[in-house]
Parts: sequence; C-alpha cells; structure tokens
Amino acid sequence: MRNAMVEFMLNLLIVMLIAVVQTQALGSPIAKTITNNQAPPQVINDDEKIQVAPPDKSEEHFHKARASFLKRDTKAAAAEIRKEAAFLKLEASHATGQAKKALTASVRELEKLAEGVEKGTVTSGQDLRRAFARAVRALAEEHLQNAVESWSKREVKKAGQALNSAADDVELALSWAGHKLNTTTSAAVEGAHAVAARLTEGAGWTREEVGKGLDAMSKEIEKLREQV
Repeated sequence: MRNAMVEFMLNLLIVMLIAVVQTQALGSPIAKTITNNQAPPQVINDDEKIQVAPPDKSEEHFHKARASFLKRDTKAAAAEIRKEAAFLKLEASHATGQAKKALTASVRELEKLAEGVEKGTVTSGQDLRRAFARAVRALAEEHLQNAVESWSKREVKKAGQALNSAADDVELALSWAGHKLNTTTSAAVEGAHAVAARLTEGAGWTREEVGKGLDAMSKEIEKLREQV
C-alpha cells in the first residue's frame, strides 16, 4: 500500500513538473512565434544587403569622386566613378536614339576613367570634370527625350518633371565644364523651369509655351555637344 502511494505521488510530481516546463516554454519569444505559426525573423548579413542609389545621387557621386581624387584617395574616387557608370548603364538600357548613344559613350568613358584614376595614369582633375560634364549632358539628352515623349502622350506632369531635369542637367554640365551661363542659355534654362513648374502643377501653360521650352532645351543640348 505504501509503495503504491509513493509511486502515485512520484507520478503526480512528474506531471506537475512537465506542466511547469511547458508553461515557461510557451511564455518565451520563440514559443510564442511557433504558437502563432510565424517563422522566426530572418537575419540578413550586411554583406547581403544591396543598396541602389536613386537618381538624385548621381551628382553626389561626382562630387565625392572629385573630393577623393584631390585627397589622392584614388581607390575611393574610382569607386564613386564606377557607381555613376553603373547608374548610366541602367539608364541606357531603357533609352533610345541619341540619348542611348550618349549614355553608352559616357559609360565607357567613366569606366576607362575609373581605371586610369586607380592606376594613377589620370593626374589632372580637369579630366574628371570634362568626363562628368559629358555624362550630365547625356542625362540631359535622356531627360529631354522623356519630356518630348511624355508630352506627345499628353502625360503633362511627367513631361514637366523631365523638362525640369533636362534644364538642371544643362546648367550642371556647363558648371562641370567650367563654363558660365551666357544670357541666351540662362534665359532658356529659366524659361524651361517656369514651363516645367506649370506643367507639373497642371495649370497655367499653353501648347505654344511648352513647344518653345522643349525647343529651347534641344538647342542648348546641341550647343553642349560642341562645348563639352
């Protein structure tokens, strides 16, 4: 009788211990995750993260490359130039006509420039500035092409955004080339910005104004081909 009672008490104690362990386990974060049928969060190493710079980082790559070059950090300068070349290559993949040709040429030039910077065969900052000016000019051609295509499709807001970018690029390309805006170019850029703003807002523009703005940018980009 005594042995039976002891065995009963031992079994009861074992059951109680199992219950305590299960309760504690269910209270843990891992148990809650499993109970809710959720997979544990996936841990991603920093090396596995891929970051793609947005288009507005394009100018930043050039400034960082030049700053590193002036500090004789050729490896960092080459890395920034290659980042911009990769961006232009992506842009060229969905561009057409003259814009695609200009972007592709700039990709090759920047890749060659990066190699020269890294090897130490490029010793003048002017070489960087001229290459950067041509790259921005290529972007201007692409943005103008997008503006014209969007306008033809009556995508007014997109046309305004692209025209605004083209005007910015014309100004930046001249700046990288070391040229000041003359009266004609300054008026064309300001006019394009004004028309682009009205197109983006969706009011206050006329077809004649838009046509003049697009034509003015086309002429300025044509001049850029000779200047840079």
